[in-house]
Amino acid sequence: MKVHKLEVMVLDFEDVGVDDISVMIRNLKYVTACVMSSKSVDIGEWDDGHPLNKHATQEAEYKRLFGDNWLPIKTVPECGRVIVACEADTMGGWVEVLTKGQDGSWYDDSSVRVGSEVKALAWMPLPEVPEKS
Repeated sequence: MKVHKLEVMVLDFEDVGVDDISVMIRNLKYVTACVMSSKSVDIGEWDDGHPLNKHATQEAEYKRLFGDNWLPIKTVPECGRVIVACEADTMGGWVEVLTKGQDGSWYDDSSVRVGSEVKALAWMPLPEVPEKS
């Protein structure tokens, strides 16, 4: 027997809601499914030109909205503090929170410039601070 992890994007045109959609998934015949987590994002008014409605832009828009995946390093915002996947010949790979300066260089949280031997491979936004429970 195998277990599969599937990540599914649902466009909720009828405003059914994440809880009811989760119940629908659990009630599928011949499949024992459980929604382990969910996240909703407001995408504004829908129109046929929306990036989620076009195969060529759907994946990039999904990644932008949900921020769960690494993004190309060339798209990092200037002066943005982000999570960066780095590598260097002498150190291998690691992940670090860095800020891209106006000069195009990377800086750590102490405003120290990261050496030129460090290569930034990809980035992702910092997660939101969790709400107090």
